[in-house]
Amino acid sequence: MWYIRLHPRYSEDKEKLELFKKQVPDKIEIELANSLPLYELFLEVSYNLTSFSGTAIEAPEFGVQTIIFGKDGYSAYKEYIENGKFIFVSEKDELKSILE
Repeated sequence: MWYIRLHPRYSEDKEKLELFKKQVPDKIEIELANSLPLYELFLEVSYNLTSFSGTAIEAPEFGVQTIIFGKDGYSAYKEYIENGKFIFVSEKDELKSILE
């Protein structure tokens, strides 16, 4: 199950997310992901996947592994990636391998 939380400043993405959910309704949770406090949501997930967000630093405090993607994410969290605290993925297959 993918709990997809919208960024508070990008609420216009909700329509796109709702359309995506219709394609795979059993795999995406939007309502809980956006209504639970972040710290309660961390109790429901195993991974925190983000390019660039403060949640990357908060998630491990709740036992949630952070996975970073994208050039901006790598630049921002390079130290965490290099010391093994965060996982960095640059390709879809890498992410799939980690999640399996």
